[in-house]
Order: sequence, then C-alpha cells, then structure tokens
Amino acid sequence: MSIKNNKSLFAVLGVFLLGFFVFSAGFSPTKAASGDWENVGSSAIGDNGYWPSLAFHPLTYEPYIAYRDNTNNWRATVKKFDGSSWSDVGTPGMSYASASYAQIAFNSSGEPYIAYRDNARSGKASVLKYQSSTNWQYVGDETFNDGGAGFLRLVFNPGTNEPYLAYADANSGGLAFVKKFNGTNWENVGTSAVSEGPVSNTLAMAFNSSTNEPYLAFSDMNVSLEAVVKKFNGSTWETVGDAGFSPTSVDFIDIAFNPSANEPYVVFADETNDENKATVMKFNGSSWEYVGNPQFSSSDIHEPSITFNPVTSEPLIAFGDSAYSDKMSVVKWNGSSWEQVGSAGFTEYSSGNRNSSFVFDPFTNEPFLVISGGASGNRISVWKYNQTSLSPANVTYSAKKTKRKVNFTFQNLNLSTKKKNVTVRINGKKLKISRARKSGVNTVASAILNHKKWARGSYDATISFRYKIGKTTRTKTWIAENILTIE
Repeated sequence: MSIKNNKSLFAVLGVFLLGFFVFSAGFSPTKAASGDWENVGSSAIGDNGYWPSLAFHPLTYEPYIAYRDNTNNWRATVKKFDGSSWSDVGTPGMSYASASYAQIAFNSSGEPYIAYRDNARSGKASVLKYQSSTNWQYVGDETFNDGGAGFLRLVFNPGTNEPYLAYADANSGGLAFVKKFNGTNWENVGTSAVSEGPVSNTLAMAFNSSTNEPYLAFSDMNVSLEAVVKKFNGSTWETVGDAGFSPTSVDFIDIAFNPSANEPYVVFADETNDENKATVMKFNGSSWEYVGNPQFSSSDIHEPSITFNPVTSEPLIAFGDSAYSDKMSVVKWNGSSWEQVGSAGFTEYSSGNRNSSFVFDPFTNEPFLVISGGASGNRISVWKYNQTSLSPANVTYSAKKTKRKVNFTFQNLNLSTKKKNVTVRINGKKLKISRARKSGVNTVASAILNHKKWARGSYDATISFRYKIGKTTRTKTWIAENILTIE
C-alpha cells in the first residue's frame, strides 16, 4: 500500500518499501485542500444578530459567543457550544436595552464577563458577569464612562485577573480611554486619554504576558489616521516605536503577542495607493518591521484579526476578502511567506464590518472564527479549522506482510484517550484498535490492517476520537480521501 497526500490530512515522513506497501513522502502544500473549515453547530446560530465576540472557557474549554440579539429587541445575548449545539447562558437578551459592540472575556475562575454600549443610556459602557446562582449581574456601576462608547475591547490582565475595557469616548471627541475594575469601581488606567487625537473604526488591546503591560493599537487622527501602539508602563501610556509607523493611513487594526517571543504584531488594512490590502508588522524591540511584504493580499480586505498558533507560534490572520465577495479568508506566516489556510472565501456569506472574532481553542489548538454577515449583515456563524491539517499525522506500520499494525500519530493533539474511544475505518470497514495513547503532546492510534483479501485500488480512511471536556463528551473525526493504495 502507498500513502498519498494530495487530498489527505496525513503527512508521511520517510519512504519505506516492504512487500507491496509503499509509504510515499508527503509535503505541506502552499494551499490546503478545500473543506478544511467547518461550521461549529448549525450554519447560522442567529439569523438576526450583530457584533459577535468569541472566547473560550478557561476550565471547560467550551466556546462562548456574545452578540447583539435582534430577536430580543437588540439586547445582548450569550451562548455556549456544548459539543453538539448552542445554548443560552443565563437569560437571553439580558442587557438593560439595545446593545452595541458586544465583547466577551473570562476571568481565571471561569466567570464570563460581557461589555457593551448601552444605547438607552447615552451610549455609555456597561459590563455584566455571569454566575449560575445569580444570573447576569452588573460589574460596578451600571454605566461608568462619560459619553457614548465605541469600538469596545474587553481583556483580562493575566497577572492581576482584573478586567480592562478600552473604548473611544464620544464625550471627549472620540479619544481612546482604558479603564479597569479594581474590585469596587471602574478607574482610569493612566491619568488621561490614551490617544492624542480621535480614533477611527477600531481599537485593539492585548497584554504582554511576561510583563502584564496592556498594549493598545489604533489609528489616530492626530497622525493622519496612521497606526499607533501605546503601552501602559505602570504610570503613563508610552508610544511603542514611532507614532504613525504605518506607511499611510490604516483601516481596521488588530494586535496580538507572539507567545514564544513576546513580540507584539499588528495587522491592518493598508490604504497605500488608495487600496486596503493586508499588511502585518511586528515590534522588534526598537522599531516596527514588516512580516513578509507590505500589502501582501491579492485584493482589498476589511476587518482583519490576528491570532497565534499556541503550539507553533505561527501568526494567522483572518479577513473579509474582496476577491471572494467579502467572504472570509485565513492565511498564516510559515516563516518565509504568507500561505492560505484552507479555502479562500470559505464562509457561506460575506462578513460585515467590525463583526468577527478569531481565537484558538486552548484544548484542541484549533482556530475558531465567529462572523456576522449575509445580505443584511446579521447572520452569525462560527467556523473552525481541522487541527490535523495544521499539524498532520505521521504514519508508520509493522513489517508483517498481510496483517500489519498501522500507527497514526497526531502531532500536538495532546489528547489522552483509550482504544475503546477510537474508531478507524478504511472505506467504511472498521479495523481493530490495538492501542491508543498519549505520547508527550502527540496522540497515537494503532489499528490492525489485514489486507490479504483486499482488491487493488485506493481506499479512504476515517479516524474518530471521543473525549471529554468536563462532563461533555465530544467527537473529533478526520476523513482522508485515497489515503491507502494497494498496488
């Protein structure tokens, strides 16, 4: 048999020739096969929602989303995915009135917090947290900033477990502010506004995990809407590198830290030459430098988000791709170039501006993306990318001629399992599992393949794992077309 990789999710290392089994060396294609991105639950979670935000529970690893729920009078709603379906967390539509810029984040104890703009109270910011015994409760005052709040971003300080909220304040002419909750009330981080001028379209906030310093990225009208990043050093907000370090004005900006190097990366829609193409830059300790070529996307983009693979530290960006009617595309930096992750324009419909959230599942290391889009811009859906396509399996087998043990090693799956929870099928025929185990951060499934009476030809493989997160049983399935060939 030979292992082929043209449509496979397996990568095979080395070439072995025993009997009529041939394992051909595989490679990682520049563009992955289509179908790698799949819906999480139903294709549309809400047919009438907006401003979705996504976060993972730090203890149960369940994905949660918060959004403006147009079916509940435009109030805020939170749902979670239990492995099979999306269900409400507490009372749906729990906000006082119409909500905008919904954001969700978790403290270290696993309590979800949501922030939003309360449109019935002069557009001021509100924050709620959920406890099963008391449902949703306000965190501090019901509203706490001076004027209409826009472009909200809610992030927890990893060192102090305090929630930080960034926003643009209309009462101050659109300047950016950051507040934190000190256990009693919301207080300013710093003595004044973070930005020098009004900010446009988006704010983005992230923490340096080694110093616990918050970083804020934005486009500032004081420097012709070019990119600015500031960090709070404990007493003041200081500029990271030059103010206005982008080549020209930017539209939509996001920031994230490389988990291994602790370097901040930004992605933005670069308006050089009156275009809006994707550009990524990182701060090397003294200045901002390009990651790959500037304006590397083939077409205009909107609403880019950046996140990092927690295992490989590769940056991935998601964006609305104008080459595919503003449907979402994802690319990653492989160390030398930006390459496609799955199919370009993979979502069923176009994404709406400021309506996506892009994060990795901390348990499976799969990237998840939530968007709001469609003809009216308010259909919410969640997508994930099959983890083994990012971290392929290695395949080896024993030396027996007609009855062989085939080992499938899934790199970085990090899943403890038993053989009773693993199923391997070749063209629908179920194989006997001899062993399933965790080896370091890898997961190995061993199956017995007795091919003596099999006809020559190509065969598909399906491998499924059942596993528990908390009390919830989940199943992960990988399907590989023409993975085995009898010659």
